[in-house]
Parts: sequence; C-alpha cells; structure tokens
Amino acid sequence: MSQESTQEITLEINDMLGSLSYPESKPSIFKVDDHLRTAGRDNDYDPEALAIGPYHHGKSGLQNMDQLKIWYLKQLLSRRNETVERYVIAVAAMEERARRCYAEPVDLDGHKFIKMMVLDGCFLIELLRYHSMKDLRTADDPIFKNERILSQLHHDIMLLENQLPFFVLNQLFNMTKIEDSRDDIIGLVLCFIDGMFLNVAVSKVYQKLPTQNIDHLCSLIHEICCLPFCWDNLTQECWK
Repeated sequence: MSQESTQEITLEINDMLGSLSYPESKPSIFKVDDHLRTAGRDNDYDPEALAIGPYHHGKSGLQNMDQLKIWYLKQLLSRRNETVERYVIAVAAMEERARRCYAEPVDLDGHKFIKMMVLDGCFLIELLRYHSMKDLRTADDPIFKNERILSQLHHDIMLLENQLPFFVLNQLFNMTKIEDSRDDIIGLVLCFIDGMFLNVAVSKVYQKLPTQNIDHLCSLIHEICCLPFCWDNLTQECWK
C-alpha cells in the first residue's frame, strides 16, 4: 500500500473518530428483540388498545384512544382552570433528554414529539388518579364503565415498548398535584397494578428507590420486585 493511500485511510478514520459523539445518558426504553417475537406471540409485546410513547404512536387499531387522551387532558385543564401552554413549555424543555431515553430512532419532529409527550403523559397520570380517586371521574367515563378496556390498559401500560421516561411523568404529575393524601405517584401506580404490591408501604419504596432512579413505569415495577424488604419480612415490615 502506498503512503498516500495510508494517509488517506488514516485521515478518514480520524474524521470518523472526531465525529463520534457519546450519548450523555444511556437509553432505557428498548424494543423487544425480533427473536423473541416468535410466531403468534406478538400480542405479548404489542399494545392492545393504548399507544404510549413513539414506538407504537399512530398505529392503526390504537387510534381510538387518542380522543380519550384529549378528553382526559381537557378535564385536567378544566379542573385546574389552566391552558395547556404551561405543560407544552415544560415538556419542550425536556425534549432532548427524553429522546435520548429511546434506544431506537424516533421518527417524529419536535412539534409532534412534544405533543405526543403532553397527551400521553397527562393521560397516564389522570388514569392513575381516576383509578384510585373515584370522585374525580365523570359518570360517563368509558374506561371505568368497561372492564375489558381497563384490563387492556393494565396490559398495555406495563409493556417495555410502551413507555414514557419517568422524569416526564413525574414532572407533569408534580405540576398537576392536588391536595389529597392519595395523590402520590408511586402509591397510585402500586394501586393501579393491584395484586401483590397493593399494600406495599409506599414510604419504604421511596427510602430504597428515589424517583430519580426510576426509568419508566415498567422499570418501577421491576425495581420494586427487586427490593429485598418486599420478600424478607412480608408480614411485619413490608406490609401494613
């Protein structure tokens, strides 16, 4: 190989090295590997009714919930006598950080991405509130009038591909917090998923799992499962 070719290759590699950028944070929201999507098992990983986040955004069969997202946001704004601008500004400030949470490229421009985050985030936190605080619901809420829809949402919200960064949810939650002892995001999540975590002492979860260490709702459930006090002293220390 000539010296000229060697220098040319060296320059090209140096350019590649110079243009390489390291992410400020590691992604935490992934897509399920193709080899896990064996024939007939897609339902295990794909949402049935609700798209949250960019991976399933806009897919046919999931758009019926979009009107409910708008309805829930309208109820939230009406209850607080606010406009949506405050939340758009807050989410826009978190856009770049939120994008970095997704391991796969997000094919949405800034306008659509922020709009999706506001609608999806406000829908989730209101859904959690309505589940625990029946007095906040309207009598004609279609989700809580239909056990099948609620069951589908339980499934969809816990899917790895169907997540929002927890810091986005937590910010929106804190911005809309109400004066009610039940209005605690960890407690509302535990109540929503029911089952073995229904009576876990929320204060103990906060001691061992600060909110800044939570990636998303699916991660929260996994982390709680890994907390040793949930299994070591179930009757005396973990359960009220």
